[in-house]
Amino acid sequence: MTELNDLLKNFYVEYNTILPFSKMEVSFTPFKVKDSKNISLILQENNKKLSLKALVEVIKNNSKNCDIYNLCLADAEYLFLMIRSKSVEESINLNFKNKPLNLNLYDIKFRNDIVNKDINFQNGCSIKIKTPVIKDLLDCDDLDKKSIFKKSIKSVTLNKETFYIEKYLPKDLENFIEEMPISLVTEIEKLKHPELYFTLPDSCGEGEVSGILSFFTYR
Repeated sequence: MTELNDLLKNFYVEYNTILPFSKMEVSFTPFKVKDSKNISLILQENNKKLSLKALVEVIKNNSKNCDIYNLCLADAEYLFLMIRSKSVEESINLNFKNKPLNLNLYDIKFRNDIVNKDINFQNGCSIKIKTPVIKDLLDCDDLDKKSIFKKSIKSVTLNKETFYIEKYLPKDLENFIEEMPISLVTEIEKLKHPELYFTLPDSCGEGEVSGILSFFTYR
């Protein structure tokens, strides 16, 4: 049976795409039967953390030369949608204000770039902000705004000495954020991380579908 499975892999059709933010070229194959459970979890989206884990497993099962854990979420979402387009159809059904919508996956749009920035503030102190990647998000208890904000802080430099946040306990980071000037927090929150979005058709009025894992179910 192992030999049969190995032979079967040679018949998978492979596709290529370039991820919009990392610009990485990735090869992928369509969904397989074993992906069904994870796809179901993603589509339900009752729990964003479970959906993210399922998204990672589906991409791992169906892609090559792709380090999923070091992708930003928007690149991972895009890759999932491209795999879906070659597996099911090139459109996605959404529910907006109790009205069914059918959007073409190739109408998806991109905005913002991967953030990698040092923000300087008083007395020679600076904070390095980077767009969180999948491995950061999997480490979050919840995929809320506050958790993502914490994961975007990578290091702090004080008096020419750099402190890497990953070496500290979550409680230490929480205390550090509590002591940050409000003006600095506001400046960090203004940074826009990579995002995918769909513009809704005129029949729905002005609007769009965007945000974390919002391309699978929407109400």
